[in-house]
Amino acid sequence: MTSFLFRLIVYLTLILSFIVLEFRQATEAAIFLPQPRFSLTTILPSSSSALENYFTGEIAQNNATNLNSDENWIIKDLKTNKILRFGIRLETYPVSYKDEISNEYKGFCTVFAQELKKSLETEFDIRKIELTQISIKNFSQGQDKNPRYQGVENKEVHIECGANTIPFEGEFTSLDKVEFSNYFLKTKIKLLIPTKHIGQLNQKPSELKVGVIEATTTKKRLASASQYKLITYKDKRKAIEDLKENKINAYASDSLLLRGILNELEKQENGKYILFPQKENLSITSYPELYGLAFQKGNEEFKRIVNDTLQKKTIKEEIQKLEEYDKGKKDYKPRNPNLKMLIIFSLLAFFLGCLFILFFKDPIFKMLRLLSNKIRKKT
Repeated sequence: MTSFLFRLIVYLTLILSFIVLEFRQATEAAIFLPQPRFSLTTILPSSSSALENYFTGEIAQNNATNLNSDENWIIKDLKTNKILRFGIRLETYPVSYKDEISNEYKGFCTVFAQELKKSLETEFDIRKIELTQISIKNFSQGQDKNPRYQGVENKEVHIECGANTIPFEGEFTSLDKVEFSNYFLKTKIKLLIPTKHIGQLNQKPSELKVGVIEATTTKKRLASASQYKLITYKDKRKAIEDLKENKINAYASDSLLLRGILNELEKQENGKYILFPQKENLSITSYPELYGLAFQKGNEEFKRIVNDTLQKKTIKEEIQKLEEYDKGKKDYKPRNPNLKMLIIFSLLAFFLGCLFILFFKDPIFKMLRLLSNKIRKKT
């Protein structure tokens, strides 16, 4: 009988925990934004150190000019509606992605969204801000718009998070309404290349066909700094298909993103592909890719809170995990932002199960005895 009680309590706990999780997931929105088009022109700083100063020093402050209207509209909207519309790019593992099995948002951006929500609630003494995570598909169409930032420009989202390289001044001429937070991660441009093509890198680089996503900082910076023959694509899936079919010799992107693709390819053909350069501190361009969060210009108060949130211990721990993953030292294990709530609800469910057994043990035991007697009579 003791073992029965224990099993019953465990079953009740699991059932209630499942109900709670399903309810929480059902409240999260998944809105897919339209996909506009864009192109680039570039003005580059002269060195890597100048680049970092550009995004963290006085130049960055001067670059973030306010709009003539709608100044600090994000904070005003949050105070009025108490809803944080947080845009998350899909398919940029491990920075931001949607788990195919659970259909949940995961990665750095999801953790940051939760922490930003807490920061805003504390800063403005708002009792509870509802967090709505909005999925943003990023498939370039190669015209005059950057699709990943349309939600920011049109006020469909307050902020957008993903593997977004902070552009140099003038690099995205269409982004006159968008600015970025301080950078939270520095990665490098590398090649995902079959081992059989390594020799061609030094012998005939101009004949090496390298796939790249069109209208991106990766393409622009490679075009100005390498001898490769660039083949442009609208999305990475087609590029990887062509790489596997030997239609291109390599695929260029941020090393952080390439590592995830490499891991998937190794499950099918271990040892066939590598990242080049292989040394973690080397890149095929002179400039690092600095990731930042995007929002509309003229929201200095919101920008301050975003940058302050990047300094939180929880966020720094997530950034460290991204850095270790980028260097190939550790697999990325996403933090569950709802872990604390899950523990609380599980404990609550456990105690409710105990109370249920305590108050209804007599009828339960009576029912079990009757059932047992019926079984014995049949046998």
